[in-house]
Amino acid sequence: MALNGYADYLAINLQNHFLVSTWTPVAASLWVGLSLTVPNPDGTGFSEPTVGDYARENSATMWGNAASIGGTPPVIQSKNVGDITFTTASVSWGTVVAAAVFDAQPIGTGNMLFGGELVTPKLIQAATQPVFLTDAFKVSTANQS
Repeated sequence: MALNGYADYLAINLQNHFLVSTWTPVAASLWVGLSLTVPNPDGTGFSEPTVGDYARENSATMWGNAASIGGTPPVIQSKNVGDITFTTASVSWGTVVAAAVFDAQPIGTGNMLFGGELVTPKLIQAATQPVFLTDAFKVSTANQS
């Protein structure tokens, strides 16, 4: 699963940080959420399951350092360094088609930092526990030089 590019919120804050010396404080934790729809770059359209014990999962300690993986333009990528394991669904959550990293845990709150489509949509049925295995969740951006 690849999250290609920064969400609008993060891109705006990065530009403001370097060009205007203003910055929003860094979140204490990062949370991965799953979506039944593909989100827009501004975070709208992210539709999380609302049934079956679904919750965003804490991923604050799950990211490796960003590194260039080559390409033209160069691609910068971070990957999860440990499994990201969601709660076992008590009922069907539906078909998950996208995921995103947020700066808050409660569903419907916080800012989407990265988001993108799953390579393969996944039906989450009752008694299923979604897991992103180590190195399976990739956050990538292309240098627009």
